[in-house]
Order: sequence, then structure tokens, then C-alpha cells
Amino acid sequence: MENILEKLKNLWLLRQTIVYDGNTYIIGDFLIRVAYPKTTNSNYKGMLVEVEYTSTINPHVAAPILHEFIEMLKPPEIEIVKWEPDDEHSFSKIGLSEDAFTRAHTDYQYMMLFKMENLL
Repeated sequence: MENILEKLKNLWLLRQTIVYDGNTYIIGDFLIRVAYPKTTNSNYKGMLVEVEYTSTINPHVAAPILHEFIEMLKPPEIEIVKWEPDDEHSFSKIGLSEDAFTRAHTDYQYMMLFKMENLL
């Protein structure tokens, strides 16, 4: 997550400087990274949460477990913006495995999510 946010800072340089505070938590087989992006005048611009299920790299096994875990964590009134691959934007279309999840998969998910939210 740190690498992605560091790279994104360069894209936002013309508009504003972005800095972030964050923490990492381990709960059983889950690794949770939380970042709080903020502008230079310390106004928070939301929250970015990344949840990793460390027991498997198979996305077909991990996805339902991650969805259930995230639903248990989030307050009911909070809307989560997420991107999931579809036929048009599948991992295999860009040369990534559909059966073994890597950091490149995470990078691609962030890129697609930020494009979806008009941040890129």
C-alpha cells in the first residue's frame, strides 16, 4: 500500500500534495492496512483500508472469506467502494494469473479502483 500511495503522490502533485497516516493490524489470518490520506493543511480526505487474507494466494478461495470478514468489520451505514474483476477487466486479460494472487494483482486493483473513482 505504501508503494502505491507513494506513486500516486506524483500524480496529484499539480493539484495538491497528499500525505497519509496509517497503521497495520494483524487479526488471525488477516492483515489489515489502514491509511488516512490528508492534504497539506491536515484535512482528512477519507480512509483507505486494505485487507489481506494470508492463508492462501488463491483469489477464488480468499474472496468470499474477505467479503465476509469486511462485512463483519464495517458499520452498516458505511458504503465501501471496491473494484472486482469482470469479463472486460479480468486479470488474465493483462497477463496475470487467475489462480495465484500477487502484489501485481493488488496494484491492478488499486489502479482500476482509482480510475473508477476518477482519481487517476
